[in-house]
Amino acid sequence: MNAIEAELAGSGYEVYNIGYSTIGYTMKEIVEEVQSKLAKLPLPPGKKVHFVGHSLGGLVIRGLLADPEHGFSVGNTVLIATPNKGSLIADQY
Repeated sequence: MNAIEAELAGSGYEVYNIGYSTIGYTMKEIVEEVQSKLAKLPLPPGKKVHFVGHSLGGLVIRGLLADPEHGFSVGNTVLIATPNKGSLIADQY
């Protein structure tokens, strides 16, 4: 994500690369952690927020957007290699 962050910042976007805990946490807990971090960002009211997520990050984005009270105006969303239909490897962990 660091390379994508650098490319987007170089293209003039204001970028926040939000990390989150994964091991030992439910999807709901991960989404809540990211929601909390998003709420602390200095986003002007009505400003569109664009999302880019890789793998689990895409699922986290979907979880955020599923909440009708997410509190931000959604722009474009890009999901890269997101296991939208599940993953046998992830199930093993």
